[in-house]
Amino acid sequence: MAIAESAFLLLAATSLVYSAVTALREGRDLAMFQDMGRAWVAGVYQTSEGPFYGPPPFASVLFSSFALLSFAQLRAIFVLFNLLATGAILLLVKRLWGAAWPARARMNLAAFVLCWASFRVTVRYGQISLIVTALVLAALLAWKRRSNVLAGLLLGVSLCKYPLTLPFALYFLWRREWKVVATAVLAVAALTGAYAIKLGLSPIAVTSDYVWALLHTSISNQARFNGVTDIGPILSALTGSRWLGRGLNIALALFGITAMATIFRRRPSCEKMHLTIVSLFSLWFVYHRIYDAVICVIPAAVFLDLIVRGKVRKPGFIGVAALGLLGASVSGILTERLHLGSESLAANPVGFVGLHFDRILVFGLFWSLIMFLWKLPPGDLEEPGTVAATVS
Repeated sequence: MAIAESAFLLLAATSLVYSAVTALREGRDLAMFQDMGRAWVAGVYQTSEGPFYGPPPFASVLFSSFALLSFAQLRAIFVLFNLLATGAILLLVKRLWGAAWPARARMNLAAFVLCWASFRVTVRYGQISLIVTALVLAALLAWKRRSNVLAGLLLGVSLCKYPLTLPFALYFLWRREWKVVATAVLAVAALTGAYAIKLGLSPIAVTSDYVWALLHTSISNQARFNGVTDIGPILSALTGSRWLGRGLNIALALFGITAMATIFRRRPSCEKMHLTIVSLFSLWFVYHRIYDAVICVIPAAVFLDLIVRGKVRKPGFIGVAALGLLGASVSGILTERLHLGSESLAANPVGFVGLHFDRILVFGLFWSLIMFLWKLPPGDLEEPGTVAATVS
């Protein structure tokens, strides 16, 4: 066991160093964020006058400080930001759920996260997924401590990557945490207002233009929105129609929201499992690349907590194993590392499963946990100390 753990820690350290070193010569997504910030500072309305990247307009306000640096400087600093965000994530997990864990468990969780392909890609591309995940966890901690205004502010800022964090806002809405939700909405509105005022536009016009551009881009450039964990592409492949696949995707997302509301009402005190299910839903209901899978630190922490507490260990081990496979990114290995073409993989059943393995895994784990929570005997996994409001 000692040899295996030492090898695991060595692998994590290697992944960390590799991520940092390779990030210093890449940063393709960071260049996009810097361009958004520079455009807003220069008064350029990119939705109509420049490239449309996808993030909401108010994100440009958050990225405006990037305009002060050269790309080389920003790239080096952002590596540090992402590593600090990773440390913050692990500290927040400890304060949220792992205070009573042995040091060995916390060390293994840290190594587990550092080994993920999603961690390496986030750091290498200069993505903001780690920072956004830290904001979500900080919002949860503030909420747990009844600092609802702070929780709302943190949640609002995290909505700069709303495809990943909107489900958490909906969860707070379902919990009737009005102050958290209202503060988050006000934060988004204030940032959108600042964006619009700088450009001499109204926030309503900015918002409507963004929605139109997003829908137009999605319709005309579907391949660009084929992610790794979202369920849409496999539905389109199975039906042979992008439009039918999209319709089924919307129906499944609505069904998933209904299922979550139903099961959360049935087990209102299983807060940790709620957040695990919300995290997985955020990955499959809409477009995501592999870097967004860093949000799975929440399920990883909850599964590890099941193992440490020893009450319901089997689901914990199964969950950790599933996240290990997701962290390896089987689909990415086949297409990015082995350079196997998507069309050749899709031509046979085994290749098809390999091509869509990550999305199948996330989708299957989500529904497995829904069923697990539904069948859970009363009293198991109950968390009497949670801050969850009673939902009638």
